[in-house]
Amino acid sequence: MVVSTEKDLARVRVDCLSGCRDCAAHSLCLGEKNKSGILSVRNSVGAHQGDRVVLSVPDGDYSRSLSIIFGSLLLAVLGGGGAGYALGPLFSLAPAASGALGLFFVVILTGWGLSRYFRRTNNTTLYPVITEIIQKEIFDG
Repeated sequence: MVVSTEKDLARVRVDCLSGCRDCAAHSLCLGEKNKSGILSVRNSVGAHQGDRVVLSVPDGDYSRSLSIIFGSLLLAVLGGGGAGYALGPLFSLAPAASGALGLFFVVILTGWGLSRYFRRTNNTTLYPVITEIIQKEIFDG
């Protein structure tokens, strides 16, 4: 149900239902079957407050973004730990300590870079989208 609207975005209260299993983001909701929450979504169909709507998660954008996030973090862990381990003797540090410092530094730097990237380039493409407005009479049965 649409709680509020602002420009081309809407705030929607969603309930985790069995119909969500086709959603690209369903795996993130496991264990939340009887809960509800508020999502910000793109309002491409002009829904208004109180409307019941159907949402869709853009599968391609969602999958690509998850690949970028997890791939970047994996490379940061491996690269940072390895670089720190290899550079440890230059700074007179034990390899275990320099490996941990390198891993920590590169993961933090990668997280910062990912947050800037997603704020700048994907600020609306990752939002779920309202695909259909459902008449309230259908649910009043």
